[in-house]
Amino acid sequence: MTGVQTCALPIYDDPVRRSLLRKIVRTPGSVATLIEKGQIDFIFDALMADKDKKFRGEMLLAMLAAPDATAAVVEHGKLAQLLKFAKDHSDAAVHKNILEQLFRSRNVVKKLLEDPGFDALIEMVSEEPDPRSRGSLLANLMISNDMVNYVTANGKSDLFVTLAKAETDLVARRAYLDRLFQR
Repeated sequence: MTGVQTCALPIYDDPVRRSLLRKIVRTPGSVATLIEKGQIDFIFDALMADKDKKFRGEMLLAMLAAPDATAAVVEHGKLAQLLKFAKDHSDAAVHKNILEQLFRSRNVVKKLLEDPGFDALIEMVSEEPDPRSRGSLLANLMISNDMVNYVTANGKSDLFVTLAKAETDLVARRAYLDRLFQR
């Protein structure tokens, strides 16, 4: 066989389906291979078969913990699709962790700066409802190596201060500044 053929995981009892999905997500190279073969929808379909948004988010987070899976998402242009799925179909608390994981991943911020761009990235972070989490997310984004390179290359070092001033919630601003100076 020359390629990967998949079908949706049958709807078994939750423990069986979850066990299969965990095995796929945690097997080194399996997610990257599925993405490389154009089967990211298989992963999303398998996740959607579970009604628990927290579980879906946890599986996405586990998937992104593998550098090869994250690299495959970026290389094959699936980052926007993954972000939309995470936002629409995972628990809000886990979604924040997914963003943090992506901001720490190599070349992800660089790719996000290209598409959808800086303003969309800031807007994505601004949608976080919890002020402390929002400030922390913004700081994690701004201190990522790719963002520091972007800011430096474009002579925009004042962005760090501008973003602090733009945040009207004092809790969020404090979390942003605290995290920024922990670097």
